[in-house]
Amino acid sequence: MEPKATDRLIRQGRVLVRAIDSLEAIDSKGPFESAATWFLLRAYRHRLRSIVVEAPAWAAEEIIGASEQIGDDRPVQWISPN
Repeated sequence: MEPKATDRLIRQGRVLVRAIDSLEAIDSKGPFESAATWFLLRAYRHRLRSIVVEAPAWAAEEIIGASEQIGDDRPVQWISPN
């Protein structure tokens, strides 16, 4: 696997790990939000598994380690209502 492709897999994998961690931390309110969260978690976990299988072993370790680097002191990012 070429270095650029590996870097892209690592970047995508880390983002998915953070997204999964975030979704798991959110208390969903109502049936629509609960269903949306469930579907997103299922899709993101599936995609993450695919990436980890495709990535070299050392890269898979970097991806999975992304959740350990997420601290509670990270600033909240502004999400536009648009």
